[in-house]
Amino acid sequence: MTVQKMSYSLAEAAEATGMSVSFLRGEISNGRLAAKRLGSTADGEPAGKYLIKAESLAAYIRDLLDA
Repeated sequence: MTVQKMSYSLAEAAEATGMSVSFLRGEISNGRLAAKRLGSTADGEPAGKYLIKAESLAAYIRDLLDA
């Protein structure tokens, strides 16, 4: 049985797409790629690793190819 990947770390998304981590981080910051930040600082600000849903990454790539 093959297990389908449900989400990607930023590094995994970069490897899967051939894009750099810094480029994808910028796309997340600019709101073009949906991602969730896991963890937070003591004052409640997001501070952990990014988690990107497989569906979000696929939609992002489709949008790039359709543009």
